[in-house]
Amino acid sequence: MRSPARLVSVIVLVGLVRAEAGEPGFLKESWRLPGASSQTVVVRDALGTSLLSLVSTGASRSLVRVEALTGRVEWQTEVVPGVGWGSFAVRGDEAILQGASLSDGAAQVALVAITNGERKWSRALPTDVRLEFGQNGGLALEGDCGLTVLDARGLDLATFRGLRAESGVGSLCVARPRLLGEVADRVIVEVPGAHDTWRLDAVGAGGTGWTADLGALTASPEVDWRTGVFWTRSAEGLVFERYNLATGRVAWRSVREVRSCDPVVRAVTGPAGAPAILVQACDAVTLVDPHDGIVTWQVLGGSGDAIVDGEGFGLPEWIQPTETGRSVRWLDRNGKPNGHATVGPGCFGIPVAEGVLTRCAGEVALVGRDGAAVWTVPLANPRWALLGDLLVVAPELGETRLLVRRATGEVLGRFAGGEAIGSVPVAGSEVQRLVFAQGTELRALKVTVRP
Repeated sequence: MRSPARLVSVIVLVGLVRAEAGEPGFLKESWRLPGASSQTVVVRDALGTSLLSLVSTGASRSLVRVEALTGRVEWQTEVVPGVGWGSFAVRGDEAILQGASLSDGAAQVALVAITNGERKWSRALPTDVRLEFGQNGGLALEGDCGLTVLDARGLDLATFRGLRAESGVGSLCVARPRLLGEVADRVIVEVPGAHDTWRLDAVGAGGTGWTADLGALTASPEVDWRTGVFWTRSAEGLVFERYNLATGRVAWRSVREVRSCDPVVRAVTGPAGAPAILVQACDAVTLVDPHDGIVTWQVLGGSGDAIVDGEGFGLPEWIQPTETGRSVRWLDRNGKPNGHATVGPGCFGIPVAEGVLTRCAGEVALVGRDGAAVWTVPLANPRWALLGDLLVVAPELGETRLLVRRATGEVLGRFAGGEAIGSVPVAGSEVQRLVFAQGTELRALKVTVRP
């Protein structure tokens, strides 16, 4: 473990940059962290809100946790001396790092506690082996048409083999096992069998677990880990099954015919805050109760991917710009109409809680759920990115970005270069917050967002 004092000196406090006449001012920087990599993650846990980033320290990189409001380095670690870390992923209260030895280039993986930077384990990876992450936790090594699941200590827990077929160029891997996730101290893997069939294997410490046959599938299953509902595609149609994830027993099964485009299925929050499954196809939108598989409600129409917000569902009937323009309608969580808006020809849009954000050739705008324009910001060929209740807008060319309040269109300020990656409120203030911009360094920008 390296001392935080080694990096504290590079936290730079800077002042307000003068704005050009008639333009919004540049945002004041609260602190900056030079040398931070292009990958930074905002984490929130019992210690507060912080940022994790890889920071260059000579030839190698250290993983650093920085307090979000002050830029104070909480801890810094090289994890394994002599390893150049290239990326990391946060899973719960742990960070999984991938890199390579600086001496011989051998691949390395390590697990670190994000509360204190303590290394839990590390190991070298064989050639041509890569990490695979589950949807709901779990870690495995994938290679040579097989999958080796790792336990909490980074040791091999179980190995699953794929299927090979002989060809004119030798033996080819035609079906690989896939790590789905981890629940109830068991790791669940999708394993191929003969004649295009698949099964689920759930394995825990000491080999405990269960196996369930899935039959012939045309797509890998997705899972609602809250309720144990699996959905996938087969020759029958769209298949739903609810499993007891501790025993593998099936509580119910249903098959829905797919009449038009491929359906989009999502685990959502339904009426009264209960878990629900939203099935959206080109001909209908259906809400299913995951406990018994019974349809709660169904509404005809609604193509594209539904946007879920705090009140219900926005159902876009378009994805890309069209010559005639398309519409968006909203349903509440009980399936009742809750707004409608139309977007003009040649415009791109994203449904949000307040309405539809639209981007045309010369402006960015918000159209409300009543169909009326709420605000417009003129900008030639804009690019944008959502940041919670804020919107980052930039011209097609140039490095300056505008930070816009999503609900009102108020331009809060400008910043030069970098991509906004998150924001946090300033303690003790109802209007101040910090927005973090990631470029060749990590910067915290002070923003005022009044009620």
